[in-house]
Amino acid sequence: MVFGRRSLGVATGAGVNLHVIARNASPYFRWSPDDRWIAYVGRGHNVWLVRPDGADRHLAVRRIAVAANSLPGIAWSPDGTRLLFVTRSQHLYSLVAQDIDTINRQTILTGAGLSSPEWAPDGRSIAYVRGRTLVVRHLSTGAETAVARDAWAEQWSPDGRWIAYLSGGTGTVEVVASDGTGRHQVAELYKPEALSWGSPSR
Repeated sequence: MVFGRRSLGVATGAGVNLHVIARNASPYFRWSPDDRWIAYVGRGHNVWLVRPDGADRHLAVRRIAVAANSLPGIAWSPDGTRLLFVTRSQHLYSLVAQDIDTINRQTILTGAGLSSPEWAPDGRSIAYVRGRTLVVRHLSTGAETAVARDAWAEQWSPDGRWIAYLSGGTGTVEVVASDGTGRHQVAELYKPEALSWGSPSR
């Protein structure tokens, strides 16, 4: 996947067969877990879906909310059937899960300053940022655990045991267990914007 000057394109790992699949796109896009769709944020913070070959492009979510000092946040459910994002009504934000086929919506929670939603790999929990606090919420019970302060751009590890995040504005990368234990620094970077875990070692 490559991005260049408002165009979103797909190429093979060898860098051949490059083709543009969307224009007027932003750098914020996510592959679905089953590789059938790519969700991306376009103009006006609208979320679009498109196939990797450029087919079936359509508007999926109109105008997601972007909290101050955060990035546009969209996340896939582990089974690739739903999108997780934040909407805004007046001064309140809502964390919403939407089915991509039926467009049915479920409001998970509502509050101030919600951003950066991420689905856990097992589908049972989500992580999100409230203000600058990283929170893990268990979907079946609604129980929540604040696991880190001054956090943003969080990403679950593939096994769901850890969450990596950027801390403050200094470029510090930290990780914390999903229950809030074991928090520690792993790197100090220059102006990082996003994180990604590698594949589990075999």
